[in-house]
Parts: sequence; structure tokens; C-alpha cells
Amino acid sequence: MKYPGEESSTLEFKREIPENDQIVKTVIGFCNRNGGRLILGVDAKKEITGIPEKDLQQLMEYVNKSIFDACSPPILPAVYSQRIEDKTLLIIEVSSGMNKPYFRKAEGLQKGTFIRLGRSTIRATADIIEELKWQSRGRSFDTMPIYHTKEDDLDEKKILQFLNERKETKKIKTLSHEILSAYELVAEEHALFYPTIAGQLLFGKKPQKFLPEAMIICSHFS
Repeated sequence: MKYPGEESSTLEFKREIPENDQIVKTVIGFCNRNGGRLILGVDAKKEITGIPEKDLQQLMEYVNKSIFDACSPPILPAVYSQRIEDKTLLIIEVSSGMNKPYFRKAEGLQKGTFIRLGRSTIRATADIIEELKWQSRGRSFDTMPIYHTKEDDLDEKKILQFLNERKETKKIKTLSHEILSAYELVAEEHALFYPTIAGQLLFGKKPQKFLPEAMIICSHFS
């Protein structure tokens, strides 16, 4: 019997409770991204094996306590069962967290922060942790200003070319702070305008001068 659902970055199946705190890492990864569901009682081939009814209540209490005790800030998952024909599944569901980054207490912030990448849960880098912090404040990493740059470091011709290639819009002859700010290519601080990280990466004359560790990573998932 197959589980009637599509696998995605917000859905993971396990036959039983995984060892080595993998369940905690997965839940943290979900909270640090877009939320998700971990479904216990489904094997690697998506065949429903189910959870024994006699173990269900104890398992639910164990999962709730384990996640709450292991995570910081605290994560309160929705843990419930779902019956499909004669099999019972245990579902652990969490939403995208509002107090990112979430991490495993035993490992601390730098080593215990995890995110979802495709269908995998991986340890977050220092840069990703900083980005998660900004997300919890309502800002993203690429909108942050680079204070040791100037507006002249942006290529005005490239920006105008990009803007004027948009469909059904009036042609723009000169750039203004309003336009640059609307596209978050510059940020204003104390009446001064600084190129943002996005501005430098997309339209910088020499982005490698200010962001030497920036790179393009391409991934392919079948």
C-alpha cells in the first residue's frame, strides 16, 4: 500500500523513529525553512508499514518531549496519528519558525543549526546562520548594505538595460535613489546610500573586490 502524497522538500518519510537525533535535526531543518511534515510508518519505497497501535501513545509523548528538550528556541510540533485502511501513521508537523535560527542545544548555534536543501537536511554554514537571523527580523541577507562601497561601484548602464528590457513599462533614461531602493539595489543609512549585497552581485562593476567568497552553485535534482 502506497502513501498518497508527493515527496518534496517539506515532506519526509521514515519507517520508524530514526536514531542519532535525526528526527530533531529534520524538524530543525523544517523550522529554519518553510516548515514540513515527517511521517513515520512509511518505508523507503513509500510502502505503508504503519506504527503498532500499542506503541503509539508512548511514541507521541516521546517525540514531543524529545523535540522540545533538544531545540532552542523551543519548537512545539503538532504530533498526531492518521489511519489509512488498517495501518496507522505518526505525523510530526511544524511550521516555518518566526525565531530563526533554530538549533540543537547539545551542539550550540554554530554546529547545531540545520536547514533543508532539497530532500536532505544539512548543517548550516555561518553565512546561512546570519541570513536566518536577518529573516527573523524581516530582512534578507541580500538586502544588507555594504558599507565600504559607493554608488559608483554599481554599473549604471547594466541597471538601465535590465530595467528597460521589462515588458510594458516606460523607458528609464536616468536612475534615481527611489528606483534603486525599490529594487533593493541600494540601502539608505543616515542620509547616505550604499550598494546592497544584491546590488553588487547583480550589477557591481567588480563584485569580486567586495565579495571575494561569492560563487555560483548549480544543483540538479532528478
